[in-house]
Amino acid sequence: MVSKGSGKRVDTEITNLCCVFDPDDVNEIRMPYFIGVGWDKKIHVWADEKEEIVESNKTLPHDPSSGHQADIMSTVFDHQNNLIYTGGHDGTLIAWNFETGYRKQPSLHEIDPTCISVNYLEDGKSVD
Repeated sequence: MVSKGSGKRVDTEITNLCCVFDPDDVNEIRMPYFIGVGWDKKIHVWADEKEEIVESNKTLPHDPSSGHQADIMSTVFDHQNNLIYTGGHDGTLIAWNFETGYRKQPSLHEIDPTCISVNYLEDGKSVD
């Protein structure tokens, strides 16, 4: 993966990829995007520019303290609500606005705190 701005290769474990497109857009006006998440606790978004070397268009969250504190294990895109949902290794579930990149409040794990754990490796609460 190439980091935006620095042009340097970043070695990190990618745990999930997701394609973002609108299945109702028959004319393909909106360019498809790809979302990658992983061990760096960030959400990387790439436009499908059909180039050999592609840099991420944006990296979320803008404020790292508002994001996952453990590895991100899963992601899914909701095209009707324009939201990215991510699941953490520690059981956290966060919804993000695709356009703005801001976290939707409250996060799902804040509504039900029993889904997260301090010792998530033993408890098996990872959102895979």
